[in-house]
This record gives sequence, C-alpha cells and structure tokens, in this order.
Amino acid sequence: MSETVSDPRAYVRQAFVEHPANWAHTAAYNLDDPAVVDPVIDKAMNTRRRQWKGELPNDKNELDAFIRISKGMYTTALTDTPELRARVEEKVRQHFENPPITREGDRVHVELGWAPGPLEKVMRSGWNIAKSDAVEERELKPEHVYRAFRQAYEAHPDAKVYSVTVEVPQGTRSAIYTYEYPVEHDRLYIRGPGGDMLVTTTRAGGIQGLIAGSVPTHSLKLESTINDATPYQMR
Repeated sequence: MSETVSDPRAYVRQAFVEHPANWAHTAAYNLDDPAVVDPVIDKAMNTRRRQWKGELPNDKNELDAFIRISKGMYTTALTDTPELRARVEEKVRQHFENPPITREGDRVHVELGWAPGPLEKVMRSGWNIAKSDAVEERELKPEHVYRAFRQAYEAHPDAKVYSVTVEVPQGTRSAIYTYEYPVEHDRLYIRGPGGDMLVTTTRAGGIQGLIAGSVPTHSLKLESTINDATPYQMR
C-alpha cells in the first residue's frame, strides 16, 4: 500500500528544487521561491497529468512518478527569462564569495562552486556560464585562490590541510581545479582537469604567507610532482 503525503505541493516543490541543473551539475543555484516553482508544477500537471485536473494527489507513488518525468521542466525554466537568469547568476556569485566551508578531522575544504559570470546560450539545447571575470588564462585569478584559503584559515586556524575546489568556465565546457595546502609540506598543490598534480617550486612560508600571495597559483608557474623528493597525495 502506497504512503500518503500530507502536503503534496510542498513535497513536489522540494523535489524540484533539489534536482541538479544540467549546466551546473548541482542544485546549489536553484531558486526555491514558490512564485517560481509553483507555475512549473502547474504547467507540468497540465501537460503530463491532465487527469488530475489541476490538483496534486496525496499518493506518494503517483507523486514520485510525476516528479521523475517533470523535474527537468523546473531546472529548464530557471533560464527561460532574463530576470530568472539574473537571479541564478546572483546565487552563483554569492556562493563563490561566501562559499560553504566544511571540516573533516584536520582537513578543511572550501567549495567555491562555479566562478561567477553571465549565463549564455552556448549550446542549442541549453545555457552555461561561458566566461567569468574571476578567470584569467583559463584558470582562477590568484586573488580568489588566496581569498578562499584566508576564509578557510579564519574559520579553522588549527587545521592541518586546507583545500579549495572551483569550477572554471571555458566556453562551452568547464574545468574543475583543486588547490591544496598541507601545512606540514608548506607548498601549494594543484590538480587540474587532466588529473596531474603540480606543486609550487618554493615554500609558502606558512598559511599566512600563502594568503599573502607568496606563491603563484597558475599551473604554468608550477612544476610536476613526479620528481618531488617529498611526495604528497591529494585526495
């Protein structure tokens, strides 16, 4: 016997908002405003479940089936108008400037998400952030890397490893970069889209030195870790 849902609209609304947007690979930038979500639910009912006559049922199995075939309509709708795109772009910017910081043991991680920029129609089937003022030579500008490490350090000054991840727009594609600073090694390590690890040629002079910009952050100014005398493995 199927379960019943006491508030079917709230149940569907939450499922829509938690569905990752295709372009972003995450639900972090979705809008949970009922004024945005509810019209999509109504439209989906009119096109996918006309027999419901505009009323969502309480049956959980029916709702789950409806969500599966309709949730993509919601994430698509978020790029339908300039106003909605602007609201999504603002969420991207806010996430980037005030990123979530998590800690697991002695390790602290900063998830910057996407480098912010305008949503553009870069493919026939969808939208994407194609460029960002926070990006230079296809990688994150150094000041944003240093700032992220500063935020991590201020939140957890006793950590042993600090890590920063960002998704960098590169036209129709994007690339994920991870920057990692193990206090013991006192060097900045970078892993880019190719998976190879690079490391600074000089020591940072402590986390404070790194924050102050003592070492470069662009991969072209680093060296491979293949011949590193003190090998370090990034996660």
